[in-house]
Amino acid sequence: MPEDRPIEDSPPIGEAQTDAPAGGCPAGFGRIKPPVAGGSNRDWWPNQLNLKILQKNPDVINPLDEDFDYRSAVQNL
Repeated sequence: MPEDRPIEDSPPIGEAQTDAPAGGCPAGFGRIKPPVAGGSNRDWWPNQLNLKILQKNPDVINPLDEDFDYRSAVQNL
């Protein structure tokens, strides 16, 4: 939909902004390294959930006792 502004507000053709980025592949090919070229998980999944915050939980909030035996609890399942 065209903008509703008067033609006088538009710059003359010689003064128009022409430094638009060159066209490229809309699918993003070439922007990401292939898996064999290295890179990190952040390159492939930039919007992943940061789970490092979960490591900051102190032992005080652990609902299980310090002497809780995980191995025997799993074997009893």
